[in-house]
Amino acid sequence: MYRSPLNSVVTLGAVLFAGMAPAYAAPLDDYLAVRIAERINLSCHALKFVEHSYLPQIAEAFLAETDQSKAHRANLMDTSEFEIWQAEIAAEASAKANEVGCSEAATPYLLAARAVASQRIYQDLLLAFHFDSTAAPDRFRAALTDGQKQVAATYEGFLKQIFGEGYLQFSETQRQWAVQRLPRSAFAASEAPASSWGDVGLETLLGTIQTADDIELVTNAQAAGDWAMEHVAL
Repeated sequence: MYRSPLNSVVTLGAVLFAGMAPAYAAPLDDYLAVRIAERINLSCHALKFVEHSYLPQIAEAFLAETDQSKAHRANLMDTSEFEIWQAEIAAEASAKANEVGCSEAATPYLLAARAVASQRIYQDLLLAFHFDSTAAPDRFRAALTDGQKQVAATYEGFLKQIFGEGYLQFSETQRQWAVQRLPRSAFAASEAPASSWGDVGLETLLGTIQTADDIELVTNAQAAGDWAMEHVAL
């Protein structure tokens, strides 16, 4: 009977701090690793649905930082050449995924994918809870149901299990990144430290936001929170 490489309880905190998960030095390596993990998971079904759902956007973010993508955007690499390069990378990812299959050799790819997906999922859930709790005008506030909050709490419990002793450091780092995704004009001068899902430490003054850029940042953050809540419940 098939046994998922992730069925055993391995804390990501231990994995990340011990350097067991692959650490890549370049965006191209990161992009390739995520694509390999994505293809492995299509066969092995080791990741949660929400984790797998985040892999395409994570891969695209890494892709955008590759030298090839930058050259393409700067018109230094034509579209046909860029597409051929992408096809070659896709073939390489598929070949590697087929090579490792659902064996133990797949575990580092899946763990690394889970780690990077967890970061983005947690940030987006923090944003969702922020927009639920803010006293901003209705155009920005997005109330969560009790059912949604319970689903998020269950996912948070899962993160605590897989990150183990590293969870507090993980959560604090993601809170800091979540703050960076909202405009400076949205923050109060003094912010209380976060202590729970209902108090995420993102004490914003959304009523003060005036610029189009600020509105775009808030709208994107709100959409990300909505997307996370929708997919974590599936």
